[in-house]
Amino acid sequence: MLALARLSSYTACNDYPARKKRERTRVEVQGHILVITMIRHAKRNAIAGQMTLALDAALNRLEDEPELWTAVITGGPDMFCAGTDMAATSGTPTPRGGIYGVVGRTRTKPLFAAVEGVAFGGGFEVVMACDMVLAATSARSVCLKSSAARRLQKKP
Repeated sequence: MLALARLSSYTACNDYPARKKRERTRVEVQGHILVITMIRHAKRNAIAGQMTLALDAALNRLEDEPELWTAVITGGPDMFCAGTDMAATSGTPTPRGGIYGVVGRTRTKPLFAAVEGVAFGGGFEVVMACDMVLAATSARSVCLKSSAARRLQKKP
């Protein structure tokens, strides 16, 4: 049984090791559930290109493996995601997942967001792309758009 009450109790799994020294997500299987944890805490889990690719790969795995029934995406016990890494950008949208490897994805299996702490900007977009949100009392979400973005949206 997956315990969502305390996300910090997740343990690393050995069946899906990171291929790079600087892993951006930890992916583990608990029964038929794929647990995806963003691990870029120094940047409040801000999404850069490497994390976009890692999220996309994990969600591709969910869709491609029939023994996986659902997935939970989390940022850990202190934060969910601060959105796009403004210094590095989030990389290009992926073919199957779109922005962040998540937002434009067509899924056949449910995706849950387990949110503790902040989910700002693009992090809130990831939350809203999920089928269900499990929010702790510490969860805070904001999606602000700059005045420049609003002006661009008004143009025909």
